[in-house]
Amino acid sequence: MTHEKNIAKLIKQISHGYRERLPAGQGKTFVADVVSVDNDTCKVHYNGAIFENVRLRSVIDADDDKFIVRPKPGSKVMIACMDGNMESLYVVKTAKLKDLEIKNGNFEIYIDLTTGKVKVRNGTVSLKSLLEEIIEEILKLKLHTPAGPSGTALPDNVTALNALKNKIQQLLN
Repeated sequence: MTHEKNIAKLIKQISHGYRERLPAGQGKTFVADVVSVDNDTCKVHYNGAIFENVRLRSVIDADDDKFIVRPKPGSKVMIACMDGNMESLYVVKTAKLKDLEIKNGNFEIYIDLTTGKVKVRNGTVSLKSLLEEIIEEILKLKLHTPAGPSGTALPDNVTALNALKNKIQQLLN
């Protein structure tokens, strides 16, 4: 037996060992522990085996649109198998979330549950920048009065608007 055939035989044996650790059949699900999370994939531990590149979305294509729920490392996830082999595992449900990402064309929503911040943007404008610009314009607002244009905002209004700006920065990214 050649060296290459020997290596191929060993790889099949190792692969067979991992397959026996998976529930048999297409569409079967099992619960695993999340070891780590990457952009579109995660690494999980199940029944003594580590499975890498487990998809966080069942369909991965060239299209940039996505809906991804990223699990928190150390949490439990439900895994499904598309075609009965370990290369087609994907996360169906998560117990604890790290973050959530939605992208459709230029529209994006990102919710970071670790920091508690949200990002909403449409490609050219973010919700945070829009609200901050509104507050800045209100602070510069001058009204026409019978005595002429008004002065700058009153100190109590400046304080209230700055407090509002701080709340926006605490919530939005």
